[in-house]
Amino acid sequence: MNIKAFLSPSDVPIGVEARDKFSLLKNLSGRAAGALGLAADAVTNQIERRDELGSTGIGGGISIPHPRLREVRKPFGLLARPKEPIDFEVIDGQPVDIVFLLLLPASFAA
Repeated sequence: MNIKAFLSPSDVPIGVEARDKFSLLKNLSGRAAGALGLAADAVTNQIERRDELGSTGIGGGISIPHPRLREVRKPFGLLARPKEPIDFEVIDGQPVDIVFLLLLPASFAA
């Protein structure tokens, strides 16, 4: 699958205001929910549930939250840069300054 199929320039917010990981994820949840016509709380809840399984930070300042949602029919992404790097409890201990939120259908197979 080509990334252009689910990530447009309008889906790349830069300088996102957030004081911590959860406020950033809530902000991105609202953006994603608005774009997909979903309830923001439902998206936030699924992102938080996924994060409870373990940090989605992969190191090097990057995190890829990637919940699966029944309501999502095709992959949707937001590539965000917070205004300031944020602690995401990443294994390398580095703060995150690039977040790729990837919402996937519950039954998505790559």
